[in-house]
Amino acid sequence: MFLNKLLFALALFFLLERFGKAPSSPTKLIASTSFAIFFIHPIPIMVFIKTKSFPITGQARIDLELASGFIVTVAVIIEVIAKRIFGQRSRYLLGYQGNCTYLYPVISR
Repeated sequence: MFLNKLLFALALFFLLERFGKAPSSPTKLIASTSFAIFFIHPIPIMVFIKTKSFPITGQARIDLELASGFIVTVAVIIEVIAKRIFGQRSRYLLGYQGNCTYLYPVISR
């Protein structure tokens, strides 16, 4: 079993090394805002708790994936809105400076 896992990990590493050169825009956005996501993620979690909307499907793995996607999406939206409202001062509130060049057209509208 150990040998299978080791070979699978090596194969996955080589596949990612070969085909994973350019990260996608959502990946760049999450990477650039990860520090602020760390501070904001309790807000969507409190929404889940207050609305008692969890579990969604009744299957733990699907619920976890849906909840994680919801939490990250809401946190990024809050960060982008805060960046639009507070400009450069948003980094004092969230730790997010908005250094993503592909995000500037969204923020400056």
